[in-house]
Amino acid sequence: MEKFVFGETASNSLVGVIRQAILSGRFSPGTLISTSALAKELGVSRTPVREALLQLAQAGMVQFEKNRGARVVGTSIPELIGVFQVRLLLEVPLIARAAQIATGSDFAEVELMHEKMQRASENADYDEFLSADRDFHLALLRIADSPRAVSIVQDLRNVVLTRGVGTVPNSRSTHDIIGEHEAILTAVKAGDPAAAAAATRRHILSTAYLLINQESKGQEEYSRERVAELLDWVGKSEFPS
Repeated sequence: MEKFVFGETASNSLVGVIRQAILSGRFSPGTLISTSALAKELGVSRTPVREALLQLAQAGMVQFEKNRGARVVGTSIPELIGVFQVRLLLEVPLIARAAQIATGSDFAEVELMHEKMQRASENADYDEFLSADRDFHLALLRIADSPRAVSIVQDLRNVVLTRGVGTVPNSRSTHDIIGEHEAILTAVKAGDPAAAAAATRRHILSTAYLLINQESKGQEEYSRERVAELLDWVGKSEFPS
């Protein structure tokens, strides 16, 4: 098995190290992580490894099994629907808030992630594109100054990434997603909360419909009409201009 190593900087916490191992596929869904074995491999005691795994369990990325360790959790279709419901509830008003309070100096990280997405698109690097996509959203959400909400959204997006799925390139192109992101960013920069909220909601719903259809493989119980019943009502609010 490939040797596991820490990240490049000492500031990487064990949570971040193990999370990245899951997101990268080093620990794929279904893998049982032994606390003692991982601690030995990382050269640390079992206590901090267990504490890190407990945090990842709270984020829904692993599930403890008594006297065995923590198993990496895959994501079912109902879980995907739940992820998008919560994203709609949180991200739509937060992006509207960002549009209300953002200043010119707030956009450096957002634009950096946008450029990273464009480079990944040009290189057809889909893993890098999905990571930059996630970080673009998180950078925008940070402008709204709600760290706890940002942490929740980050965990939700990581749950989806853990499944190892995305709509790119199977269901849509990177250019489609970049265009949807540009609409959100333009509205936030213009200080238009209503437009920012609407663009965010369209983007999340578009992603949800495509991903759920792709992963359910046409199962009748997850038809577009049924998924619409579960998602279309979420986050429908008016925001002040």
